[in-house]
Amino acid sequence: MSKKSNENNTQETWRIWIFAILSCFLVWLLGALATRCYASHCTTKEINEITGTFGDSFGAVNALISALAFAGVFVTFWLQRKELDLQWQELHAQREEFTQQNKTLKLQRFESTFFHMMELQQQIVSDLYIKVSEREKLNVQTETGFKTEEAIVDKSVRGRQVIQYIYRHAESVYYNDGIFDKIVESGLDGYVNAPYRMMLDHYFRHLYTILRYVDETDAFSLNDDGELDIENEWKQKYHYTTIVRATLSRHELLMLYYNGLSIFGREKLKPLIEKYSLLNNLDIHYLSLSKEYQNDAHVDIKKSDDWYTKFGLSGRDYEYYLTESDNDLMRYNVRAFGHRDDEIAAAKNALRNFERMMEERSKIYENQKVHTL
Repeated sequence: MSKKSNENNTQETWRIWIFAILSCFLVWLLGALATRCYASHCTTKEINEITGTFGDSFGAVNALISALAFAGVFVTFWLQRKELDLQWQELHAQREEFTQQNKTLKLQRFESTFFHMMELQQQIVSDLYIKVSEREKLNVQTETGFKTEEAIVDKSVRGRQVIQYIYRHAESVYYNDGIFDKIVESGLDGYVNAPYRMMLDHYFRHLYTILRYVDETDAFSLNDDGELDIENEWKQKYHYTTIVRATLSRHELLMLYYNGLSIFGREKLKPLIEKYSLLNNLDIHYLSLSKEYQNDAHVDIKKSDDWYTKFGLSGRDYEYYLTESDNDLMRYNVRAFGHRDDEIAAAKNALRNFERMMEERSKIYENQKVHTL
């Protein structure tokens, strides 16, 4: 409670008491004057009769004094009520202050843990390492000129380059079959069985732990008034998941995309990807073209195909693994690629175009089968 409010309450209390005292004094003075007036107008012979009348006259004065006493009790009650109101306001202010302090402490604990986990995630990325050695022909200077010799060259990769290498390491002379190509050959099973993929198990487990920690925290559940605010809670959680998303490179997002569709992430990781639109910045043109997509769309990737251009599609897995369902574990809900209305509308439009293309291709494929038979 402020100093100015205390001063106002004190002044108001003094005014009530001064009014009560002056009222009592005025009644007493009027009673005294009335007594003197009776005494000065009474004769000696009539004094006995007047005494009784004079005594009765005090009945009105007594009634006034009783009323004044009741007024004093009322004033006392009013002051007590005022004091209780002030105490309640002070307790309410203390409760609000405690709620705000508790909210601030929760936020501080959350942020401390969150950013520590983010640092650990970056350390996991930095510690990634693949030793790669290749034979190369080098021109070596000799006394008579230059000659060509084979030498083993170290082309080991570290950090985020490891993720890029695992996804599509076509620069290797002896091994150029990355996850991108494995998905083309074998579909999502190719991702599961791809070489070096297991090196990212720790990476994805910890990334999932960060997302789950943000999703389950209660640091944002209450507003400043101590009331449950679901909308603000989601906005705050979305804000922190965008921090996570901002640290992911292009190839990390590509790997996250396929990990969420695989048996490793479709039950736990994929729902969080969709809820917080973690694929919002995904470059869909770097996705692969899975074997499942080829089979369902009757696509021969070795031949030129202008169907994707005709329907405005990417020609990658993006449209094939899109859905508007919330319960489809094998496809991403359109919300995974953005939460704004325009972003969701763009994803739905891509899905509609894909469905139209699939309908036309199915008709053509069925006609070809009939003619073949």
